[in-house]
Amino acid sequence: MYRVMIAEDEILVRIGVKNLIPWEKYGMSVIADVGNGQEAWDVYEKERPELIITDIKMPVMDGMELIRRIREHNSSAAIVILTCLSDFEMARNALSLGVDEYILKLTMTPEDMERVVGKMADKLKAQAPALSSYHPGGGAEVRWDNLRDSLASETTTIEECVLRLGGRSGDGLRLCIVEVDRYASLKTRFGDEQGHLTGMNMSGVLQHVAAAYPYISIVYTQQQQALLMIRTPGDGGSEQADAATEPFLLHLGQAVSRYFNTTVSVGLSRTGAGAAPVKALYEECRQSLDMKYVCGDGTQWRYDEHIKERLVERSEQWCTEIESSWSRLEASIRDSMLQQLTSFRLEGKYGVRDWSDFLVRALRAPIGQSRLPSEQVWKLLEETSSHIRAARTLQEAIARVTDYLDTLLRAGAEQAQYSPEVAAGIRYIQQHYRKGVTLRQLARHVNLSSNYYSMLFKRETRYSPIDYLIQYRMEIAKGLLRQSEHTISEVADQVGIHDYSYFSRIFKKITGVSPRWFRLQPERMEDCPSEYES
Repeated sequence: MYRVMIAEDEILVRIGVKNLIPWEKYGMSVIADVGNGQEAWDVYEKERPELIITDIKMPVMDGMELIRRIREHNSSAAIVILTCLSDFEMARNALSLGVDEYILKLTMTPEDMERVVGKMADKLKAQAPALSSYHPGGGAEVRWDNLRDSLASETTTIEECVLRLGGRSGDGLRLCIVEVDRYASLKTRFGDEQGHLTGMNMSGVLQHVAAAYPYISIVYTQQQQALLMIRTPGDGGSEQADAATEPFLLHLGQAVSRYFNTTVSVGLSRTGAGAAPVKALYEECRQSLDMKYVCGDGTQWRYDEHIKERLVERSEQWCTEIESSWSRLEASIRDSMLQQLTSFRLEGKYGVRDWSDFLVRALRAPIGQSRLPSEQVWKLLEETSSHIRAARTLQEAIARVTDYLDTLLRAGAEQAQYSPEVAAGIRYIQQHYRKGVTLRQLARHVNLSSNYYSMLFKRETRYSPIDYLIQYRMEIAKGLLRQSEHTISEVADQVGIHDYSYFSRIFKKITGVSPRWFRLQPERMEDCPSEYES
C-alpha cells in the first residue's frame, strides 16, 4: 500500500484532503498530516512516503524548499501541490521542480481530488509494486447508498436497516440530523462563495469523529447537514440510546468548535426496532430539528409526545415579542401588521414554512409609507423575502424583518412622506389587488380627478397607478409560485389576472423569466431526502 503525506498549514484544507478521498480505493493510506514544511521534511526523512501532497506557502519551511529537498533525494516520488489562484505563478515555478499535479483549493471537488490521486496511483504502479507492509488502523465508514428508496418508502423497516448496518435482529435504531450553525458566515469567513471547501471540510470532520464510534453510520452529508443512523444493541431502550449518542455528539461539538468556531444543532428521533417503518424515525428527527428554528443555534432536541406542545409554547413567546416590537410602529403600519399576526396565531401553525410565509406576507404592509424609489422598494422586498426563507432560525428571520423596516421607513425619513392621497391609493391597491382596480376607482377613492391623480401618483412613486398595481400583483405572484402548490393559472386568478397568457407575458416582462421557470429556481433547500443523498 502506497504511503501518503499531507503538508498544509490550513487545517480545514488538510482535514478535507485527508478524509474525503477514499485512499484504500487507490491502494494508499495517509501516514502523516502536518502543518509546516519542516515537519513534513522530518516525516519524509523517516518514512519516505511515495506520495506527497503539499501547500506552497507554509510557515517554518515553505513548500518550494520542501519540494527541492525531496527531489534532491528522490526523483520518483509523486508530488501534488495545493494552491490558490493568487499563488498560480508560484505553482508554475513549482511544476518546473518536478511536481506532477496541482489542485486549486477553493474550487476543488472530491471528484477533482480523486482524479489527481488516481493519476498518481497509476504513476506509482508503473514505477514499482505497491508496498504491502503498511496497514492503517481506525474504523471504516459505512454509507447508505439508496437513501431515497429507504427513507421515502413506507415498506422499509427498522429491522432491515439494522441488518444492513451490520447489527442483529432486535437491535434498536435511532436517526439523528446534525446541522452546522451559521454556515453562511463560515463560507464568508473562508472566502468560499460556492461552499465547496467549507462543505468538504465539514464532511471531513464528521467522518473523522464518526470513525471512532462503530455503532454510528453516516447516511448522507450535504454541506451544513448530515443524517446519521445510531444502532443500540438489545431492545433499544432510550437510556441505552442516549448512552450511545451523547459521547459522539459531545465529541463532534468540540471538534466543530475547535476547527470552525461555531456550534451544531441536533434533531434526534426516538429509538425504534422491529417491523416499524424507518420513515417514521426520519420524520421524528426532522421535527426535532425544527425546534432549532424557534429556540436558536446550538440546541439538541429529542422527539417525544410533547415536542409539538413545546414548539407552540416557544412560538407563542415569539409572537408576544413580535407584538411588542411592532406596537411601536406608526398606527397605519402597526394595525395592518398586527392584524396579520393575530390571524397567524389563530391558525396555530408554527412550522418553519408557516413562520417564513407569515413574515414574508407582513413585509408588504409598510410599502406605501416609504418615499424610497419604487425600484429600490421592490428590490428590498424581494431580497428580504429571500433572506427570510433562507434563515435557519426565527431570530435571524425576525432580524431581517427589523432591518427591512428600518431601511424602508427610516432611510427616507429626511424626505417627505407620500402625500395622503398617494398613500391611500397604495393601501387601496394592497387591499383590492385581486379585483379589477382601475384608475377611475383610485381617483374616486381619494376625491381627485383621474388625470391629476395619475400625475401625482407617478411623480411620487415613479409608477403610474396601474403600473404600480401590476408590480404589486407580480410580487404577490412570485410569493405564491414559491410557497404554494397552485397551478400557474390559479396563481394568476389569485392576483386578479384571469387571462393566463397575459399573466405569463407580464410576469416574464417584469422578472425576465416565465412563471414556470421562476418556480423551478428554489429560493432555499427543499425538504426532500433525495436532495441530500451523497
